[in-house]
Formats: sequence, C-alpha cells, structure tokens
Amino acid sequence: MPSKTFHPTKEDEAHYWATNRNPRTDTGTPYAVTEDELSQLQHGPQKHDQSWHLAQRRPRTVSKATWHLEKALQRPLSKDQQAAAKRIKAAVDNPAWTVDVFAKAFNDLDLVLYDRRLKGRVQFKWCGSEKGLRKSMGRDMYHHVAAVTVPRQNTWSVAVEVTLNAFNIFMKPTRSPFPRGKGHAIWGTVLHEMIHAYLIIMTDAEDIDHDEEAEGFDGAHGRHFQRCLRAVNKRAKEYLGIEEHFAGQRPSQGVYDLGYGY
Repeated sequence: MPSKTFHPTKEDEAHYWATNRNPRTDTGTPYAVTEDELSQLQHGPQKHDQSWHLAQRRPRTVSKATWHLEKALQRPLSKDQQAAAKRIKAAVDNPAWTVDVFAKAFNDLDLVLYDRRLKGRVQFKWCGSEKGLRKSMGRDMYHHVAAVTVPRQNTWSVAVEVTLNAFNIFMKPTRSPFPRGKGHAIWGTVLHEMIHAYLIIMTDAEDIDHDEEAEGFDGAHGRHFQRCLRAVNKRAKEYLGIEEHFAGQRPSQGVYDLGYGY
C-alpha cells in the first residue's frame, strides 16, 4: 500500500516566497533584535564588530568541545539567558510566525544553548533557488533541508554558513504530517544545524569523524554530535518547548522522522 503524501499548502507557498526577503526589525514576527544583528547574520560581521575577535579562541578537540557544551548546559540559566529563553518561547508559541523569526531568534538560541560561541562566526540564511542552493550547500547537499558549510575562501568575516533550503522545507511533498506544525519542525532543524556550526567553530575544522564512519555513522552525526544533541534537547525541551527529533538515531537507519533528510 503506497504511503500518503502531504503536499504544500497555500500557507507553505506564502512562507516560501517570503524567504526571498531579508529579515527586518519592522516587519514579520515581532522580536527584540537590532538591524545590525540581522545584517551580521545575513552578510557576516564587519571589521569594526568586536564580536568576531571575541569569538576567536584556541581550537579544541571534538571531545573537549562536546564536554564543554555538556557542562555549560548543566549550569542554571543566567538572568540574560532567562530573558532570552522567554523571548524564544513566545516566538515558538506564536501561531502567526513568519520565516524571519528563525534569524531573529538565532543569537538568543546561541546564548541559551551554545554558550554564545556562534555569535560573530555564522552567516544564517534562507535560499530557495537551485543555483543558489548549489552554490551555498554544494552539489551533494542541495537536496537536503539544511546544511552547514565552511566557505572555500574563509575570511575574517564569517567562519560558517548555515543555509535553510526553502524549497525543500516548504514546497517539497513530505511523507509525514506535522503534529505540532511545520514551524516546530523548522525550530528543530535550526537546533540541528547550530550543533554542526558549534563543533566546526570550536574545533576549527569540518565536523567529520572518519573513525565513526566505520561504525555506521555518516561521519558528521557520530557519538560527539549525539551527545551534544541530547544535551541541547534537554534544555530546549525544558525552557523553549522545542527539540530536534534526530537524537539517538543513526543517520544510516533512515531519514529525518518528519520527512526531511539531512
């Protein structure tokens, strides 16, 4: 018996076309973020931005980077983190969300979940055209819902690019429904890609573990990734009401359980 296919709705189409517009503070989902922060996420930081220099730290091994994140997520939330978590939770619960909310909340997610290690080092964007996706995500990745890449000519301005595939997320039929809505699934996807970005930034290398490939993992979702994901999920579920459903699964066993493949 053929499995049921869920096709895009008019709301999905509206979201897809909205990804062509850069996020602005005066449009879309209301959120406490500045135009400078949004510009930095879209285009990379400028030379006068000190956050780039603050973000540069001695590279760690993937084991130490994982341990550091686990320990950071065991600490109680600071006052700033509590305020950020409150803003994120309000955005997650907003039924009238727009596609710009994920960029607007990015720095707050970084503060609450990633020990502020991503600010000034990540370019975060939507992309919907095949040409743009091939350029941003690579020939082997553009069919996925999202990807984290390191630019070939890595410069002082950006260390990692996080690209969400607008076409695959909003316009591609899926095999599963979205019990909590597609927006909730996108929040989970963002958490997933931010872990990749964190490991790349902390280790100053691609987060590929060739030893773990021999154990059945795809090289980027091995033991250390899974440990980070479990730690992130625990805090995200408790304070934000979101989670990434990939935790505990070996990527070689199948695709993302909401119809998305990494």
